[in-house]
Amino acid sequence: MDDLTRKVHAFLDYLPGALIEIEFSSQNIIYMNRMAFFLFGHSQSDVDQGIPARNIFFDDSEYGRARKVAESYGLENYQNRTAYSRHKQQALYDFKMLKKDGTVFLGESQGSFVLDADKVPIGARIYIRDLSEQRAVEAALLESEERFRNAFEQATIGRVIINFFGTFTMVNEALCRMLGYSESELLEMSLSDITHPSELEESNDFARQLISGTLKADSLIHRFIHKDGETVWVDQNFVIVRDIAGDPIYAVGDIVDITELKAAEAELVETNALKELLLDIITHDLKNPASTIYSMSEMLKIESPDNEYIDLIYLSSTNLLQVLEDTSTLSQATFGEYIPKESLNLNVMLTELAKEFRSYLKEEAMELILKIPEGLIITANPLIAEVFKNYISNAIKYASKGKSINVTAKIEDNSVLVSVSDLGVTIPQENRLKIFDRSAQLASGQKPGRGLGLAIVKRLASAHDGTVWVEPNSPRGNIFCLSIPHML
Repeated sequence: MDDLTRKVHAFLDYLPGALIEIEFSSQNIIYMNRMAFFLFGHSQSDVDQGIPARNIFFDDSEYGRARKVAESYGLENYQNRTAYSRHKQQALYDFKMLKKDGTVFLGESQGSFVLDADKVPIGARIYIRDLSEQRAVEAALLESEERFRNAFEQATIGRVIINFFGTFTMVNEALCRMLGYSESELLEMSLSDITHPSELEESNDFARQLISGTLKADSLIHRFIHKDGETVWVDQNFVIVRDIAGDPIYAVGDIVDITELKAAEAELVETNALKELLLDIITHDLKNPASTIYSMSEMLKIESPDNEYIDLIYLSSTNLLQVLEDTSTLSQATFGEYIPKESLNLNVMLTELAKEFRSYLKEEAMELILKIPEGLIITANPLIAEVFKNYISNAIKYASKGKSINVTAKIEDNSVLVSVSDLGVTIPQENRLKIFDRSAQLASGQKPGRGLGLAIVKRLASAHDGTVWVEPNSPRGNIFCLSIPHML
């Protein structure tokens, strides 16, 4: 090796990529720089012993293809011993190449001829770059793009990509069906073209906040206009895609058609209004006879103050009038709305409540036992008494053979737990949740009812942020429970 070649090789050793030199006469690799040694796994001793150029190619086909490339650039000059004069820069070519350990990789190659003093090609230097990682990344990117496109196009909801000017750049079939336009038609339009005129200001404000990052809500419910002029209610959610500098490039959006939901909401509002009207009518019609019963029992009570039955009629009519006064609150609780609350003495409430059941208990030869701490204060609406009325009346109706009903209360984990225990027939486990649903009956063979009692109990508990449930008593019977926060 002459000094010039040695100096050239010393320079080539520090190139950032792999470079090899092939001698045409022997068809061997006579030089590898450091990166080539690293890429192919060979050593200097391998080069000294001679590495056939064929050995770095995957097979004869790839090696033959590489030879044809060399021939196309002037290999005949070597064969004919003529000076090479074209000095044409070779293009980049990809070859399946082979490492010493048998690993196959894709190498991007570009060559140049090594000339002797007469400018005759005597070899070739080939610069090689391993494309395996790049191609893997490209394949993963293509796969990711394909997954995105499939998820975009096959989504059952509307999906859209909008550029910085608000113009559609990509829409899926679901959005086309939702709005009645073809894909080509939508791609000629902008978001403002399909937005209801009265919603444009809100839509533009939403876009500005989305771009600036000051958006407080992650979605916007408003109206689009269908191609036929009909209104389409939508719930749209957009995400801004930004460049490396943080500037917005485009927005990707999901658009859900909620037209039917909006229609159902409007129907529900109308239905609730009718319910309120019906409730007002019923309350008004009931107040007159209830007031008459109350007035008559009040007069009879004066004439016969010790008559237990008259006393019961008077007490029941008083409570009925109070319930009628509270129908609005009961309606609010039933529909899951907020109801006003106040401080109530639970002991006093249940003691007064027990008086309503004296004649019923006497008739069934039953005993109602109250174990309520004196001075136990709860924060609730007076309608909470309806829960205990329901529990106690059910115990009298369905557990009369048990002869006793126990009502207890205690503070437990910052909640007040009230339990009504009976010794009737134990409710099967599979029915303990069902009985709090509408139209559920506690027992078969009884006088049929509307099954609303325990359902309303559940609603009343929910209105107090509480829960209701039933569990088995021992040795038999049931324990109906109510748990509400001690202090709200």
